[in-house]
Amino acid sequence: MPRTSSRKRNSRRIDSTIRVTSNLSPNAPEFIPLTDNDNNAIQRENVIIRSMTFSASSSASNSSGNNSNSNCEASSSISTIPDALQHKSQRDLLISLLNECKVDCVICYERAKNVEQIWNCRNCYQIMHLKCVLVWFLKSHRNAVWRCPACQSEMTGKPKYICFCGTLPNPYHNNVDTPHSCGQVCGLQRKNSNLNYDDCHHKCTLLCHPGPCPQCVVQVLRSCACGKKRVYAQCGQSTQIICNNICFKTLNCFSHKCEKMCHVGSCEPCTKGCPQICYCGKSERQVPCTQENAMVMYYSCGNLCEKKLSCENHLCQKVCHVGQCDPCIALSVNRCPCGKRSLTEDELGNRTLCTQPVPTCDQPCGKPLECGPPENPHLCEQKCHEGPCVRCERKTKYVCKCGSRSKEIKCNSVTSELTCKKKCNKMMSCGKHRCMTVCCNAQEHICTRTCNGLLNCRKHRCDRVCHTGSCAICFEASFEELYCRCGNSFISPPIRCGTRPPLCTLPCSREHECDHPATHICHDEEECPPCIALTEKLCYGGHELRFAIPCHIKNVSCGMPCGIPLPCKRHTCVKPCHPPPCNTGPCQLPCNLPKTDCSHPCSKPCHDGSCPPVACKIMVSVSCICGNLTEARICSDPKVVEYRLQVKVQSMNFLDNIVNSSPIIKSYKILECTTECAKLERNRRIALALQIRNPDLSPNVTPRYSDFMKEFAKKDASFCNYVHEKLALLVTNAKQSKQNSRSHSFEVMKYEKRKLIHEYSEHFGCESIAYDAEPNRNVVVTALKEKSWLPNYSVVEVIQRESGCPRVNPFASIQKRNTVILNKKL
Repeated sequence: MPRTSSRKRNSRRIDSTIRVTSNLSPNAPEFIPLTDNDNNAIQRENVIIRSMTFSASSSASNSSGNNSNSNCEASSSISTIPDALQHKSQRDLLISLLNECKVDCVICYERAKNVEQIWNCRNCYQIMHLKCVLVWFLKSHRNAVWRCPACQSEMTGKPKYICFCGTLPNPYHNNVDTPHSCGQVCGLQRKNSNLNYDDCHHKCTLLCHPGPCPQCVVQVLRSCACGKKRVYAQCGQSTQIICNNICFKTLNCFSHKCEKMCHVGSCEPCTKGCPQICYCGKSERQVPCTQENAMVMYYSCGNLCEKKLSCENHLCQKVCHVGQCDPCIALSVNRCPCGKRSLTEDELGNRTLCTQPVPTCDQPCGKPLECGPPENPHLCEQKCHEGPCVRCERKTKYVCKCGSRSKEIKCNSVTSELTCKKKCNKMMSCGKHRCMTVCCNAQEHICTRTCNGLLNCRKHRCDRVCHTGSCAICFEASFEELYCRCGNSFISPPIRCGTRPPLCTLPCSREHECDHPATHICHDEEECPPCIALTEKLCYGGHELRFAIPCHIKNVSCGMPCGIPLPCKRHTCVKPCHPPPCNTGPCQLPCNLPKTDCSHPCSKPCHDGSCPPVACKIMVSVSCICGNLTEARICSDPKVVEYRLQVKVQSMNFLDNIVNSSPIIKSYKILECTTECAKLERNRRIALALQIRNPDLSPNVTPRYSDFMKEFAKKDASFCNYVHEKLALLVTNAKQSKQNSRSHSFEVMKYEKRKLIHEYSEHFGCESIAYDAEPNRNVVVTALKEKSWLPNYSVVEVIQRESGCPRVNPFASIQKRNTVILNKKL
């Protein structure tokens, strides 16, 4: 049958089949097969063996008219396990399926016919086509090692077609024996229920068969645990044989016997004690009974022997020792106590007892004392004497333990080691703390504090000794499920402390302040993210309705003045729109009520009643009668006050004392005209006669342009004319504008051109500033209404005059230029 129809047949099989339908590949993970104990347990629980691939025909195949099993045709029916085979072993199931030709290959999903060559895995006993396994072998083997397609156990060598017991290659098919078997006795090693038992040498007595060999049930003679009794038991039995006799095995001390009943395993160590006595006889002890301790009867207690010596006057000062004590050394002395003079024979003869004093000499003792510097200790200054030397009266320079301080002290007054009060302050082994011990002489400063650092879970603290580096992870664990906030997702235990809740993709289910649907997912934080739905809200002061305001923004400011009346009832709040309340203290805004004498607003803070009589500090513009000379003077200037009174008197006389308010004075004409005013007045009259529109400039004034501007005009006259026209237009607009200044921004240009604009602006009375960085630097020129002017000649005209061109009428030039500018503006 074609492979396509077989795949369609296999795809329609249900989960009740016992075939393995998982996709296998050469790079699949290693499969750990079930042990025989597991297989037995599965068979006892009536669970189908998953490592086998087999099928059986159903009624669908019989209804199709194909009832012959000898042809081993692959049917398209649904495969199930017959009820009669459900309680059989794996071996019996395989034999039945082979006889019925119903074994499927797990590689190609085709039926393995009895006349086809097969390959049998000795680990999972899966049956496959030899041709399929060869293709698998060629594609998956690495370094002569390849894996079984079913159980993924490692195999070596090329797969071959042999019988199940492995004795006959290419077995011949007949209708008597099991298909693909040799028909002889299997002879393979039987399975043993005790995996740790390796003394079973019994062979399988069944005929060559598929699947595992049966368990070994041979009865053999086995000894009990103590070895006194032998009984028949099944080969490989895992239960140890125990009799009712006492063990009586020799214990580890080789002196006592085990008194327990026959038991499994080695005997326990001997619990009896062995008595031992010290050499000096002062103490005894009990030691565990071992082979080594049983041979030792005496030990050294570590104390002084203190047995009487042969002289019967002194005690032995050696540590508890073996054998006899040494003779008294007091009788063997042959020199004086200081060792400088030998004793005479008469002195030795007169000294018959060890208690008699040793004769001394008249020389100083001279023995080194414990005081003094180590390299030059002090010597005993007493005369030759018996017994220990006493400390001298001299002073010695003693150094403290840490070596940082020294002091001279009398030798006989030193009772302990000298210490200072200096703290060590050296870094300890943890690298975090410093040693605070006073007069420390330690070589290594080991920190003994508890770390107490916060662990990665952010809940527990480190209980280790203070250490370097980061703390270890928290080993606390929970054995309860960890759910997300809404309970939809969870993590199964055990759960390490500090584990974050699982990620949940459902919308947040908490109650929110607004009615908008939640746009964020389930989270563990206490506060939800702010709602970003766009709404309409009034500003603080109710000035306007603001649109597209996020929902989480509670209050909105429109930026306009607040406008709420203040307690003074004169002013309103000038702050930008803000939440209430407004400034509740005394109003600090200017009064702004017009004064009675000058009509200027009062500059004092807001007050009740009439404004105080304070001199007005506002600057007013004063000029001459013709208006040529202008100045700024304070409003309370005496001349300004006098001029204001004169105007008021004149207005009152003119209106027959009907006027109740002070007249508005724009300019106080209190200055005296000069000769320049007369010249300007003459120019105005001439300009009026000649129809000149810029009569403020004197025709005799010629601008003094710099050499740089003149040289540039010779090279690029068109650019100079362009700059002159732009600046002239800017000054004219500033003069005619209601504002105090006008500005013009030139395009981006190089340094020389910008320098020309800067110098040209000075001749027009304009201010010029350069902005931005190179290469995007440009110049902005500002013309002031009161200070800027128009020059009589441009730099190009000055060059033409200097080069010998006919002189140009200045009035005609000014008139022409102003006409062009005005026409462009219109």
